[in-house]
Amino acid sequence: MKYLIIGNSAAGIFAAESLRKLDPAGEITVLTDEPYEVYGRCLTSYFIAGDIVEEQIFIRPKDFYEKNRINLKKGEKVVRIDFNEKKVITFKNSYQYDRLLIASGARAKKLSLPGSNLPGVFTLRTLDDAKNILDYSRKAEQAVIVGGGLVSLKGAYGLLKRGVKVTVVVASRQILSQVLDYEAAGLVQQNLEKQGMKFLLGEDVLEFLGEDKIFEVKLTNGQVIKADLVLIGKGVTPNVDFLPEPEKFLEGIPVDQYLRTPWEGVWAAGDVAKTFDVAHGKYRVNALWPIAAEQGRVAAMNMVGQNYVYQGSIGMNSLEFFGYNTIAAGITRQEEGYTVIKRRQGANYLKLVLEGEKLKGYILSGEVRGAGKLTQLIRSGSKIKQFPSFLKIF
Repeated sequence: MKYLIIGNSAAGIFAAESLRKLDPAGEITVLTDEPYEVYGRCLTSYFIAGDIVEEQIFIRPKDFYEKNRINLKKGEKVVRIDFNEKKVITFKNSYQYDRLLIASGARAKKLSLPGSNLPGVFTLRTLDDAKNILDYSRKAEQAVIVGGGLVSLKGAYGLLKRGVKVTVVVASRQILSQVLDYEAAGLVQQNLEKQGMKFLLGEDVLEFLGEDKIFEVKLTNGQVIKADLVLIGKGVTPNVDFLPEPEKFLEGIPVDQYLRTPWEGVWAAGDVAKTFDVAHGKYRVNALWPIAAEQGRVAAMNMVGQNYVYQGSIGMNSLEFFGYNTIAAGITRQEEGYTVIKRRQGANYLKLVLEGEKLKGYILSGEVRGAGKLTQLIRSGSKIKQFPSFLKIF
């Protein structure tokens, strides 16, 4: 059996690892457009910060591929899939398959603004991105971060730890608007401000100014900010350019409960797959490393014919900056139609979102004990009244 995997990150590598255990004789090939073995994308900001060295970003031993008889093909960018001939075409070669997993992940969105291609303007997604940012930051005094999401803040954290002054420009009225409510976001922001990070909320970028490199950032309100380095964090786009009519899959490739795609003999997992979200009760992309890893394992089981049902995902974000922790899962921002319980004591904050007697989401900031129990409550769909002691964990 020929197994072919597009993508060498969480979903791809966990699928390959599982396939080898499930099918010792199968031929496994992994395609990546990068020049590296598998590494943790979520560790790139810590590499920029100097918290870890480059060797620590790689999550498998150097002999992993050889030991598991996995054929890793580096620098292979997929341009097309021939589903009828069961063939994947790259710029360099073509690869035949019996079973295919699309785990191509996503790429950082870029801004179509004047000056966005100037040297010194970056996005952060790959190890090469992190290396380039780190190298450029050595001669930078002031950085502007565009966007208030998790990638933006982690990049800002890394630069701040390198001694670069950081200003974060956020179009909405709060940071982390896709993850946290206003109160929790305010607590995270206060903690970062104590470390010297500056924020401009309710503002957006109009253009990037400079000649041979970035020099300033002009905002929509007319304000101009000095910038030796700019990091853009405005979300990601699934890597689906190689699919027929790729515009149909910009919100993810639809899959069934076995992670099968509409194409015969093809599965999808990770940041490119549109799977069932337990808390929201609908299909969506949950672009998170643990979810991608789990989906990779499930896809592998089904690629060898086990018919294992994927139980769905719960979007869960865990963040820690300078010792302050926050965990959020499920439905965290929407309140209309739900019962909401909030508690605040100093820098500690709790929010529970319930639908009837069932927990649909939560936020824990500061004190985060009990997150595991709360996540299990969301997944199980159990009624809260069956757990009379559950609030005592706080």
